[in-house]
Amino acid sequence: MVEPGGLVTREPKVAPLHNNASSVLPLGRHVLIELMGCRFDAINEVGLVQDAMRDAALKAGATIRELSFHRFSPHGISGVVVIEESHLAIHTWPELNYAAVDLFTCGKSVDPWKAVEVLVSRFESTHQKSREFVRGPSDVVSGTISSSAEH
Repeated sequence: MVEPGGLVTREPKVAPLHNNASSVLPLGRHVLIELMGCRFDAINEVGLVQDAMRDAALKAGATIRELSFHRFSPHGISGVVVIEESHLAIHTWPELNYAAVDLFTCGKSVDPWKAVEVLVSRFESTHQKSREFVRGPSDVVSGTISSSAEH
């Protein structure tokens, strides 16, 4: 399917691991979210963003290993929550009431969509766009393929 902006997608098809058809499992789930209409202060104060991202990781069922966040001048934050199961990352543009979020999780125990619920609520996002990609080598996963128009 071709979507606006030249993005090409197809529904994920997961191949079985270890030739066992009953254990179909991709290596990871990668969710990209655009949060729009966010409250300026909620995405411009490093403590609030860090707390929201930490709580999102915990709500998703992840095991946190490390947090690193940086506030830019005059505004904006970039940060990452490193989890045993991969990472959650964010970049904010408070002047545009916008945040870009990247949630990459591995295994079956973490649900990245539970993290999304926390972030939408904490940042008071009025509308969102998201896309989930299935990750893994081509012999394990034939997932969502994205490509943009040629330069």
